Amino acid sequence: MQYPVLRVFSYLPNPRVWKSLIAARLRDVDVEVIGDKPGELSGWLWDFNARPLAAHELTADSPHAQGKARFCWNVAQD
Repeated sequence: MQYPVLRVFSYLPNPRVWKSLIAARLRDVDVEVIGDKPGELSGWLWDFNARPLAAHELTADSPHAQGKARFCWNVAQD
């Protein structure tokens, strides 16, 4: 089994993904596209191995259901 060189996780359909696939085909690069409709992506595990979450993983006490994003941007002011 040959593994893809590039993985793309995105909402589908996405014109940018299709353009990337065309470019990849021209360069003989194997690309794996993973995704779903925009409204369904909240039920996915956003990880290297992106996948839909099972029902038991969507409970409030599940570590998969508790997403947090923390961004810190410090800009030096002169």
